[in-house]
Formats: sequence, structure tokens, C-alpha cells
Amino acid sequence: MTENVRETVRDHWLKKFENQKGTISTTAGTKKRKIPEEPEKVDGATKKVKTEGSLDKPIEIVDDISSSEQEQEQEQLQIGGSDKVIVLSDSDDDDDEISFVTKSSSSTSVTFEKAIEDINKLRAAPISPSNESQKMKSPIKMFRTPIVPQKDAVNMSELFPNTIYKTYQFSMQIDLAFLMPLIMKNTSECPEIYLVTQDLFHWDEYHNKYPKGCLKKVFLGLPKWTLHHSKMMINFHQKGTLERPEKFVEIVIMTCNLTPVEFSFMGSCYWRSPLLPYIGSAFPTTTPTQQNTSFGKDLRDYLRLYHDVAIKSLATDLEHYDFSSVRASFIGSAPRKTTTVSRGLGFPKLSTILDTWNLKHHDSTKPPLRILAHMSSLAGPYKESPVANILTHVLCPIISGLDFPLPEGTRSYKDAKRIGNFEPMILFPTESDIQNAEGDGVSGSFVFNMAGNGTPNYELTKNLFYKRDIENEKKNHLEHYKDKFLNNHTKVYMCSDDYSEYTGNNGDKSITFNSIKWVMMGSFNLSKSAWGIPPRNNRDGGWTGRNWECGVVLSPEHYRDVGETRKISFRPVWNTDEYSGQVLGSSLTSSSHAQDLDIAIRLPFRFPVLKAKSSEVYRPPSRDFY
Repeated sequence: MTENVRETVRDHWLKKFENQKGTISTTAGTKKRKIPEEPEKVDGATKKVKTEGSLDKPIEIVDDISSSEQEQEQEQLQIGGSDKVIVLSDSDDDDDEISFVTKSSSSTSVTFEKAIEDINKLRAAPISPSNESQKMKSPIKMFRTPIVPQKDAVNMSELFPNTIYKTYQFSMQIDLAFLMPLIMKNTSECPEIYLVTQDLFHWDEYHNKYPKGCLKKVFLGLPKWTLHHSKMMINFHQKGTLERPEKFVEIVIMTCNLTPVEFSFMGSCYWRSPLLPYIGSAFPTTTPTQQNTSFGKDLRDYLRLYHDVAIKSLATDLEHYDFSSVRASFIGSAPRKTTTVSRGLGFPKLSTILDTWNLKHHDSTKPPLRILAHMSSLAGPYKESPVANILTHVLCPIISGLDFPLPEGTRSYKDAKRIGNFEPMILFPTESDIQNAEGDGVSGSFVFNMAGNGTPNYELTKNLFYKRDIENEKKNHLEHYKDKFLNNHTKVYMCSDDYSEYTGNNGDKSITFNSIKWVMMGSFNLSKSAWGIPPRNNRDGGWTGRNWECGVVLSPEHYRDVGETRKISFRPVWNTDEYSGQVLGSSLTSSSHAQDLDIAIRLPFRFPVLKAKSSEVYRPPSRDFY
């Protein structure tokens, strides 16, 4: 059924793009975009290099078409007399994937020039105290899909302005019939595109459509049982003239693959770096943050683990860009085996990041630390007898500042909970959620759960499950969502800074995070394949990684400038990128004072979350998991 849905969705928007002038061009009508040469250094000065056949004119920034033009180009299918239509529009999510909107709705696009303006403001005026409490929009965004036409949700097409001359696409699955119209929408010159994936659809059809060298497959050479599960874009931009070029790179880390199914029936989110200038550009340096995030170095170290020469070369190219404006930490995993614990990958890297930013400390006199994991796949234990799994025996002790991994068995976990004063939470769909999922259950096919494998592991985890408060979400969502469950293909981990716990009249327990201590977003599911396999005897220091994964860790400390003492808080929000001042899921308002900074963290679910009964948790028969 998934393949049928993919074909149906693709056929709709592919027909539209083929009819659009200059969107999907033949080989003869499409130019290969020339890659700008690096300025040549002569005795410490920069010599401008003019390439043969290059244009002297500035690169034109193509704005989105006007609303009236957009309405003329939209292909609409009326659904049963409803006032909602399926819209195939230039402003719609990725590559114009099908989108459910009302007839009166419209969307806007963030232009490249606006992004330049934003980064100039960031560099010229770093976060500083003021007479009023300040608020900052969420660094985590939601993609707009047919089932997520939420406020502030972002069209996938906004990630591909015509200034891109080279891009690297990392994913588990890439459908070129989906991706190429996105990239080519605003340009007639094909950029250099590197495809780093294990499942590539429609290669034969598309690599001959564009000039030779535009599309390049990267050889992965995956070991057995390994997945290339990373989901990331690295986009190189150029703006300006040959005499005064301005070059940038940006990093985008996502939770979804690049296929029409995921952008039709799923909810997905992403993090996007600022535009990072070439070191030779005439930009002032950013005010340094309290600590160097080492984001650029960690990313380059991760890329150098690939066998392909092109990716190793990418790592070298990134040395020439300024990463100092990034307020996040990079975390990756790779198929590697070490005799001593590598601090640069998987769960050891998470421990290093939390240590670096002093995020492990928790006051034992306060209520238990809440550790929430929301993912699309939940693996079984990494050891069945005695039982041990990634959440209870590895991640929880890391997050609470204890030695890790814990010795196998239930006793060590119960002792650690008491000593570390923590409570894990697994936010996962219920049986009824999946049965009522969008796309006649297509979105539910992305959910796997092996937690029921083995009685000891079931007994260990059965009380950790929480569910989304669907009725509450429906009351606060757009009208079209009221009859369906929006399943997410997201992987989000977070730790509470402050939370509220409620017990209803019927005995149901709910939890609301008032503020978040840190949050991690990326491709990591809750499995040993993603995080790595602990050593056999817990004491030999070994670590084994299996999958390619990547993500970002964010905390208020990443946003603290040198010498800054004011309170900075992460505030969870839903259906918006902005924090209103009211705690999500309650009638309380935040206790922020003048000069405090509240940073919104947009989540793919709404607080409060409800305690789930073990019988409610979805357990499909499949043993596959990502």
C-alpha cells in the first residue's frame, strides 16, 4: 500500500512540475551550475579570480511568486464538497508536496536576503539584557505537510533558494522524483548534488535528465545490519558578484527521509543553522559564546568517518567556514568498533556534551528529573538475560550523572532511579492512534516496537509509557485534523527543568514540562543500533556503533554569552514558533522577570502527556526497526 500511495502522490505533483516552465528541464535546456572558485591568496591578500564563462552580474535572488500568480498556478481537487482542497502550489511544503489548506489560506517564504539580514543582526547585536523580558522563536521547526498546515510550519521549498551551487543530501531514503523539482524550482542551472543514501529511487530516470556531473551517488559500503539513518543537508550558497562574492554554508538536520510519503502523511521537524560565512568574507566575528560548542569540529570528524573521498573532501571544505554563530552541539553515530570508549560518537558523545555544558547536575531535594523520549521506533533490550536496554541502563544514568552503563538486571536500574532521582518517560503511539492514523494507516507503518520481546524487559518498561492527549490536541488544532491521528516521524529527547504533575478525577496522571533543561533532535531512535552497543562486561571500556546517525543537542547554556548572568529558559510550544508567556498545558504563566530570556522550543506533540496503560501501547508484529 505504501508504494501505491507514493506513486499516487508523486504523479499529482510531478505532472504539475513537468508543466511548469523551467522547472524540470531536459538535458539540453538545463545548465550545470558553475561552482565558484575559492579566492586565491597572494601574500596574505585575497586575489579575486574570474572564471571563464562566469557572469559579472550579481546572482539574482528569486522571490516566491505573488499570491495572485500562485492562485493561478494552483491545481486544486475538490474533496466531497468540502471547503478544503488539495493544493499543489509553489509555496507548499517540500517540492510542492500535496497540502491540505483552506481556500483562504496562504503561505510566505523566507528569502535568502532576509536570512542574510537576520545573520547580520545576530552578529551586530548579540543577545543582551534589556528592561523587558525577551522571547526568542524556536530553533526547532516543523515542516508543513498536508496534515500539518499549522501556524509557522515551514515549506520544504524554502530550504532551496536559487543561491545554492552545491548540496549534500544525507538520508536513508531519497526519491529523486520528489527531491529534484524542489531543488530546480527556482533555477535553470543544476547545482552539484551529492546523494548520500542507501535507498535511491528513480536514479535511472533523473541522472540522465541533467548535465553530466550534476547528480552524484556516494558509495557507502554498509556493513551487514547497518543502516544509513542520518538525515541532514549541507547546502553551499553564493551571493554577490565575482568581484565581491559572498559565500555561505548552512547545516540542516531533520527527522525525516526525502520521500513523498513522509511529506504527505507524517509530521516531521528540523533544525537549521545560521548562514555560516566563508572565512575570507568581510564579516565581523560573532560575539563568542560562553563555551565553544565545537560544532564544526564534531561535524567534520563525523564526516571523515565515511569511506567516500567526496565526503572526506567536504569535511576539509568546511574548515574554511565560520561556525562560531552556531548555538548547538553536534552528535553523530557510525558503524565503528573501539576497544576503548570513543567520546565522539553515540551515547558516549551525549555524555560528553552534557558534561561540557554542565547539564547533568540535579538537586536531589527536588522532584525527580523527568527524562522524555519520543521516537518512531523502540528496539528490544541489548541484553535479554539479565535484562538491560538503552534507555534504562545507558541513557538514564548518563543524563542523571551516574556511572554508565548500569550492570545488567532490574536491581541496578531500581537503585539508580533512587540514587539519581530520575523518572524515564517513553512517549509512544497507542493501538487506537495507529488504527486511526492519516493515510489509512500508512503513517503507522513507520512505527516499530520490540519492547515486548522477553518477559523481563516487558516488566521493566511497561510502566514507562505515555501517550499524547489527542482530545486536547484536537481542540487546539485546525479543523481538518479532528478525525485523524497525526503520527510523527520524529526523534526528540528532552530533560525537564521544571514540570507539573496532575491526577484527574478518574485517576489518570498527566505531566506538563513548564521548562526544558535540554533537548536533542535528530535521527536517533531508541535502539542499540542508533546509540551504540555497550561493552559486554560493562567494564572493558569497549563501544560498538552500528548505524549512521546524526542530531543536535540544544540547551539554554548554548545561548548564554560570555559574562551573561540572566536566566535563560527553554519553553515548550506547540502549533507555533513563539512562546506566549503561558505554560503549555496549564493556566499558569511563566515566572520570567525583566531581562530574562524565554526561548520557544517547538515540539511535535502537545503537553500535557498522559500516562498510558501497558495494554494501550502499540506493538506491531514486525521485528524490523530503525
